Amino acid sequence: MKADKGNCFVVLDTIDYNNKINALLNNHNTYELVSKPPFRRIERELNNRLSTLKNQKKICDSRYRKPRTTDTMPTVIRGSIKHHKEGDPLRPIVSCIGPALYNTSKLPTNILTALQDGNDFSVPNSSKFVDEISNIDIQDDEIMLSFDVVSLFTAIPVKKACDYIQNKLDCDESLHLRRKLDTTDLISMLNSVPLSNNYFVYNDSVYKQIHGCAMGSPVSPVVANLCMEVIEEMAINTTPVPPKVWKRYVDDIFCIIKKNAVDSFHNTLNSIDQHISFTIVEEKS
Repeated sequence: MKADKGNCFVVLDTIDYNNKINALLNNHNTYELVSKPPFRRIERELNNRLSTLKNQKKICDSRYRKPRTTDTMPTVIRGSIKHHKEGDPLRPIVSCIGPALYNTSKLPTNILTALQDGNDFSVPNSSKFVDEISNIDIQDDEIMLSFDVVSLFTAIPVKKACDYIQNKLDCDESLHLRRKLDTTDLISMLNSVPLSNNYFVYNDSVYKQIHGCAMGSPVSPVVANLCMEVIEEMAINTTPVPPKVWKRYVDDIFCIIKKNAVDSFHNTLNSIDQHISFTIVEEKS
């Protein structure tokens, strides 16, 4: 299988792989076993919501028909080995391509994408990330830090994510020019369909991710990025000594800050949201 990072492949015994997946799913603080498959119910709710929007003339016929489904496939989970971390843990990956929620998730995704990257802290890819930091000098009283967000998708609470996004949408004066859907429609769609229906199948058993954004949904990375923007803005604007440099690629962060301000800023980051935790993975003077 392809490793989580490093552009390489990992050979793993099937028994070891299954043990790692089962150990992951047995974390009852994150996942729970579901007795009755919910996929038909989700499909009905999705189609009913699309019908309502179409009847209200908020989406056109093509936007109604494309995401509408009649024979949905269940989402499935697999794991990718984090060979760069101790114990070679698995990164859970849920494939949503094909199931009912995938095409429906694209509708809010296309709208919310335009709200991203308004604070100049994030970079679109690793190449841009390298370009941004390659010519930066570190002074004697400064330190370079690498932060990582612990399990970003499963950490973001859906209600709080929707609150963050609603604030951004309310401030977006061009929303009505891009879509007929208003803020209430978008938040309702996010909260009830693409983010909250966190079900998947493993070995013919159905599981539910108890909290956090649905893994594998096209809209979840956009939602996660928007939430991260809110958190980093709050931390940088409220800490006594903000970082000189803060650049983020998804959930990997590069930071240059005064040595005597590291602990204070780290505490500020972790105090913004009790569900989202930042760890320092590397320090260089």
